[in-house]
This record gives sequence, structure tokens and C-alpha cells, in this order.
Amino acid sequence: IGAEHLVLLGSSWGATLAANYAARYPERVGSMIFSGPGVMYPVDWPDGYGRVEERFSDEEVAQFQAAVNTPALEAAMEALTSDPDAAVRLFPDEVAGAFFDRVTNEFYLPHLGCEGGHLGVVSNGYGFWANRMTARDLDAVEDPKPRLSRSEIPVLILRGECEYMHRAVAEQYLTVFRHSSLVEISGAGHMIYWEQPTDFLRAVFEFLQP
Repeated sequence: IGAEHLVLLGSSWGATLAANYAARYPERVGSMIFSGPGVMYPVDWPDGYGRVEERFSDEEVAQFQAAVNTPALEAAMEALTSDPDAAVRLFPDEVAGAFFDRVTNEFYLPHLGCEGGHLGVVSNGYGFWANRMTARDLDAVEDPKPRLSRSEIPVLILRGECEYMHRAVAEQYLTVFRHSSLVEISGAGHMIYWEQPTDFLRAVFEFLQP
């Protein structure tokens, strides 16, 4: 786009991507905002970092297992490590995409926010295989933290009070980036800009003011 420097704003996986971009191209980044950030480097979290599934009721757990434990999906995931093309043939994009949208909307979105809240959004078109392969690639990237620890980039970290991921995930960003601050947003979970857009924008604009 012809800009010498970017203000990068990333939410969830987007924060992970932005952090890795800044590690590789620090000279291109003017400032950064991480909202409900995902983990920078999965290897750091062998015991997990919080999962939406932990918020499921027993009934939802049973329904979720019934939805995901299908012969086609199991066969595709088994084939994935040795033959990704065969995996996609077993679980084609159209079928996989509809499955992913259903699972996201029925099971995950209701638990991304604060208890009793309602996000009022619908997830469509994120893509099962795009999501799966992106996660697989992240497991193979170089640890960005050593480079980021030398960064002079100003950073704002936003975390919802009802975030499902452990607080330590956001605090790692705070520790790694020397010029960073962490702001907690009340009444919001993982997707802050959906639940508390006014507070979200206020925090972002205050951070960006010269």
C-alpha cells in the first residue's frame, strides 16, 4: 500500500500473526495493538493455554463429540500427516466448510464472551482446512520472542475480563515487548470489539494519539 510504517492490529490468531510479522519485519511496524491475543509460540504451552471447550456443559460435550467424531473427518485427519490431498478428498472443502461453520456457531461462539452474554454474530466462511493448516504451520515456526524482546515498537494489549485463555497468554506479550501496556476491558470476552466496541475504540484511539 506504499506505507513506510504500519499500525498492526490483530485479534486472536491475528495477534499471533502480527507478532510473528513484527519479529521478521520490525522496521516496517510503527505500533501494534493485540486484542485477545493468541499464543505467540505454541511450544511454550505444553499444558495448554485455555480452551473454549472447558466452558461446555456436559450436554454440550456429548453433542460436540457426536458432531466431530464422524468417519469422514476421522479418516481425513488420519490421512493428513502423510497425504494432505487425500485428506481433502475424504473431507472436501464444501463439506468441511459447512461443518466448521456449524461447529463454530453452535458450540464456540456462545462461549467466547461473558456468561449470559450474546455476541449476536454469525461465523461463515473461515474454512476448516485453512484453519487446520494454518495451525499446523504455526507449530513449525521459529520462536519470535528473542527478536521481539529487542523491539522498540510501542504495543497495546487488550484483554477481556471474561477471556477464555489464561491470563498468562496476554501477560507474555507484556513481558516480551519492552514498550507495552495491558488494558483489561470489562464486560468482554475473547472478541472485545464485538462485545464492547465503544471501550475497544476508546482504548485504541487513546493509544494512537500522538
